[in-house]
Amino acid sequence: MKRTIQNEIATVIKTLTCAGILLCSYHPVRGDAAIEIEYRSAADDSLQPARFYDPGKKNAPMVVALHSWSGDYTQQLHVDIEKWCVEMGWAFMHPNFRGRNRTPEATGSVLAVQDVVSSVAYAQQVANIDANSVYLIGTSGGGYKSLLMAGRYPDMWAGVSAWVPIYDLRDWYYET
Repeated sequence: MKRTIQNEIATVIKTLTCAGILLCSYHPVRGDAAIEIEYRSAADDSLQPARFYDPGKKNAPMVVALHSWSGDYTQQLHVDIEKWCVEMGWAFMHPNFRGRNRTPEATGSVLAVQDVVSSVAYAQQVANIDANSVYLIGTSGGGYKSLLMAGRYPDMWAGVSAWVPIYDLRDWYYET
């Protein structure tokens, strides 16, 4: 079953990318299935906001979508992925991980990394999520965070997709 899910998500990512949805889809109205929630971050016991959709089924796969560099959890960049998750009966998580990447607490901080981990733990506590079918996707700054999360927590993800990631933060800082 895991192989089927991995093949399915790979096909969806390829399809969405070929259609230009992942890189240039900005919608004025977000998907209406995910709800705003707050979960506790294990990093500092703070409440962190996110958007979450629970399909209400057993062993649901989940996509965790990470916002771009200058966005936050309200960003519409991944609304098509949210809609796809709803149609396919997958869970969807869009955590804030300390918001826009303009403070030391955001970006690749221990706090922001733990916020992503805690968002997955929250989903697994309140919904019936298949721990072997949690997929991570991010674009730009979210792509950077996806690479970071893949390196720090490789066993947490069934697959990770980083689109146009910032891959060298120091060089990126001096170039911009």
